[in-house]
Parts: sequence; C-alpha cells; structure tokens
Amino acid sequence: MVLIAAGDLAELVELCDRVVVFQHGRMVTVLDGDRLTEPELSLAMNAGFAAPG
Repeated sequence: MVLIAAGDLAELVELCDRVVVFQHGRMVTVLDGDRLTEPELSLAMNAGFAAPG
C-alpha cells in the first residue's frame, strides 16, 4: 500500500487502483474499479462543499 496526496485528478486516476476521499478528517467515499474516473473523483471531492442555498 502506498499513500499519495495529489490535487491532479488525472494523475490519481492513472496511478491508483483505489482512491479514498477524506473531508474534514473523515472518510467520505472510496472509489475503485469502474467508479475511479476523473468525473466521479471530482464529484466525490466536492460533495459537501456546495454553497449554502
């Protein structure tokens, strides 16, 4: 197992078999297999950060 911290989504998708997304110190989702795409990763990373309505 290797821990990679990166902001480049394409790099994460290319290098990783599984990505665990944390927000505010809590694990919010795990992406792997068919779900590990740039659009899915972007959605997972930004979930919970929507502007208050």
